[in-house]
Amino acid sequence: MSAPYPIAPLTVSWAMPDPPMPAKEYFKWPDLPLGDATELEKKLGWPAGTLRVLDEAFQRQLTRKYGWEISRSSRQAPFQTAARVFRRGVAMKDQKPEQKQGQYPIRFIKALNWNELLPHNQLCIIDQTVATAHDIKPRPNRIFIRLDEHSKTLDSVAELRLLAKKSGLQTPWTIVGGGILADTAAFAAALDGQSFRLIPTTLLSMVDACIGGKTGVNFSPYGKNQIGLFAFPQEVLIALDWLQTLPPREYLAGLAESWKHAVLRGDPILAEKVAQLDRRTQDLHLYLRDLVAVKAEVVEQDPTEQGLRACLNLGHTLAHAIERISQDKNPQNSILHGEAVGIGLLFCIDMSHSLGYLKDDAWQSMTTQLKQSRIVPSPDALRRFLAADDLQNPDLIQELLVGIKQDKKNMETHASEWVLLQGWGTPVQDKGRYTITVTDDDWRRSYQSFIHEWQNSQ
Repeated sequence: MSAPYPIAPLTVSWAMPDPPMPAKEYFKWPDLPLGDATELEKKLGWPAGTLRVLDEAFQRQLTRKYGWEISRSSRQAPFQTAARVFRRGVAMKDQKPEQKQGQYPIRFIKALNWNELLPHNQLCIIDQTVATAHDIKPRPNRIFIRLDEHSKTLDSVAELRLLAKKSGLQTPWTIVGGGILADTAAFAAALDGQSFRLIPTTLLSMVDACIGGKTGVNFSPYGKNQIGLFAFPQEVLIALDWLQTLPPREYLAGLAESWKHAVLRGDPILAEKVAQLDRRTQDLHLYLRDLVAVKAEVVEQDPTEQGLRACLNLGHTLAHAIERISQDKNPQNSILHGEAVGIGLLFCIDMSHSLGYLKDDAWQSMTTQLKQSRIVPSPDALRRFLAADDLQNPDLIQELLVGIKQDKKNMETHASEWVLLQGWGTPVQDKGRYTITVTDDDWRRSYQSFIHEWQNSQ
């Protein structure tokens, strides 16, 4: 291994039940006509009817609080397979939970030495753009793949599992790329019972996607990351040289998640330093360990998002809705995840203030930091990403609300769950939950006020 960079490693210890979410009540399934296996089910090795069950569960807007009760006359296997991956796992009636635990290191190195990073006798799944940019040579154990939000799907999972099977190589898989590849390939590995190690190549994946053990893919038309598993890596290896090679948009997109972590850490000074970073500064490595540690510490306390971990979704509820519309309306120039998170953060800070949770001084300092940074795209840029003439158009607002309602945190029909702030490092809590229920009407009013003020401040 390359000489260690003088940043101390982190160790993440985790313990979780399987299934990850205990049922608060049970949904009794009616008998469903499940039919024959689809081509995708055959490729995935899933029982016939699994996709039908998943589709029905989303149509019924089932949430993670519901366990599933299946009639004796129904075919059990499709429901069991679907329950395992629906919103990363729900309980089946009479299922006995198992306790799982483990730990993994997060190591920081300086140099990119492919002969050392990519073992010759293990399967390596590498982002095609990364391979091209860094002249990573083809070898029998290397799979090059290009994914984006449109191809972050079960079809890509099936393709990876097939290619892995053909390779004849066993664990661990080494996955080299950004968050989309990490989520997708780690899910494929977990479905096959294979261990994996992660080498993130974007700032966003370094501070977020590769740390928490969430794997999964999008499930159209029901939204982002709706199908997946909790699965933790053997190791995360962060090579700091990547930070010098990122395109400017990717770098700034990663700063959005980094700034969020500084806020959740309760550190206005660190947040200010992150907000002021741009391509002209080389100081990010000074703060990277602290930013990664924020998520690592939260994941240790709540790996399956039953409490504290929900706070990491700060800014993401609106961000995911924006991403969905952008990818649909402007697929050639859609918004990046981190860019959407930047807008979502600015909105959540504003809504925290307008709903009376966040005091004036904290609201002002957070808002000023974001608006003076390059982290948040402008209203004009958002209009281009959404192919929209008016950000307050009623049809656009309704589309955003539809996307918001698909968030996995939601529990109510005419409301949505939001991570809001009382201050630096202090998410609002309600009876032990780290989300606050906001009615659809309150959200609309908050959004319209936010857009009005945001546009006028430019």
